[in-house]
Amino acid sequence: MRVRERAILAVAVILRQRGAPPGTVIRLVPDGRGSVAFRLAPPSFGDRVFQHLRTPVLALAADLVPLRNLILDATLTPDGPRGGVGRRPDDG
Repeated sequence: MRVRERAILAVAVILRQRGAPPGTVIRLVPDGRGSVAFRLAPPSFGDRVFQHLRTPVLALAADLVPLRNLILDATLTPDGPRGGVGRRPDDG
């Protein structure tokens, strides 16, 4: 799975807005129905962890990392961060 830099920034904003305790990240996990779920939790062993300003903010569950056809993207809007997981274009 690919993660865009602006998605990492958006996740950092969300964590700050929600007052997440230290060590808590937004963790992407399989939802058991063929999709991805977002959870507030500490990273787990084997997760791919992304940082913003040297602070862990996002973790991909180990079984999501090899899914190369997915991308996490987001933008910051006046109403707050907006984004999600989608399919990457064929040209990557």
